[in-house]
Amino acid sequence: MGSLLVFNAKFASVSEGEKSPDSPSTRRMKLNAKFASISNSEGKNSPEAQAAKRLRRYYLQAVARELLPDYRVAECLRAVVPGVGCVNVRYSDKFKRAHYGNLIQCGSVWVCPVCSSKITERRRVEMTEALSRTPLVAVMVTLTFQHSREDKLSDLQRDLSAAHKQLRSGYSWKAFRDKWGVVGAITSTEVTYGLDNGWHLHKHSLYLVREKPDTQAIRNDISKRFEAIMAKLGRYVNPEKGVDVRATDREAPNYVSKWGAAFEMTKAVAKVGKGVHYKPFELLYLKAQGVQWAGEAFREYAAAMKGVNQLRWSPKLRSLLGLGQQLTDGELVEAPEDTDRLLASLTLKQWGVILKREKRGELLEVASTGSAEALQTYLVAVGVYSPIALPVASGYLD
Repeated sequence: MGSLLVFNAKFASVSEGEKSPDSPSTRRMKLNAKFASISNSEGKNSPEAQAAKRLRRYYLQAVARELLPDYRVAECLRAVVPGVGCVNVRYSDKFKRAHYGNLIQCGSVWVCPVCSSKITERRRVEMTEALSRTPLVAVMVTLTFQHSREDKLSDLQRDLSAAHKQLRSGYSWKAFRDKWGVVGAITSTEVTYGLDNGWHLHKHSLYLVREKPDTQAIRNDISKRFEAIMAKLGRYVNPEKGVDVRATDREAPNYVSKWGAAFEMTKAVAKVGKGVHYKPFELLYLKAQGVQWAGEAFREYAAAMKGVNQLRWSPKLRSLLGLGQQLTDGELVEAPEDTDRLLASLTLKQWGVILKREKRGELLEVASTGSAEALQTYLVAVGVYSPIALPVASGYLD
């Protein structure tokens, strides 16, 4: 707990900034500078660096709220559930993390950094466990096509989705599936933005096959059909770059990031772009630094991806892998922890103080010590005063 208290002490000067005439955007720029200094000075996996990442999600969510006032993200983890008169702060002994109760959550994997982190992590864990216990071999197939700065993301998304649907239907798909022993597939969409060529889309599919595959032969089969389908839609697929096929995990453990194939699939929306290509939440970071085009790009992205499934399983595959029915994004963020206990309960007026001072993320970091006493001290320090009640530390709630 000591390291976390030291971490929070590093942010003590922020409270003083709240008394200044700085705008919310200016305060966020200062906070991001603090986050960056902590992340750079500490190891990437240190408690301090991880806490800085969690805090940054809340400040990026605030940027999204300003950009998208008519989206559910504008009320996410701010608005209280109707008919409830308090906001609870709970602690999970299993995951050693604190979370809020009685707050509305948007459940948007595309535009909310906070909800996206929870959704993609839970899906990553589920997929990793499923892949670890199946004898089937996983093959990653990535599809993309040529684009330009003039292309709208909604048009690119429409055409790639249509092409992918056609690729995986009809007699040709059945013949391909039988030839290579494809049992099923899991598909996700990845979006980046480049300064030179605008929006760039990838469609990742994890094919589960019965035997060790000939990835080059699979690529040849897919490329011919994908190129022809996209040509009919008026699009061009580079024969060398349009289709990529690789074995994953057991066959090529160094292919994807440290999370393996499951990370590549579920964390695509959260990855950071390289060079002059930016991931969606990186656009929010740039907007927080005053880069206006990044904000406009994020608005276009939000509109284009609204209603699009981030992860789709082929029929019967989940059952084959011993998984239950797939939960929606909203159901994932609302899923209760196995065991948790109440640390504090805030009145609506007290919660208003937390919102005004943009302390939602910082409050949870203090609460994640699991200490009701530490949280009480923090709430007094930031001007919230005492909560309504503090339960016995060992008392669990249903």
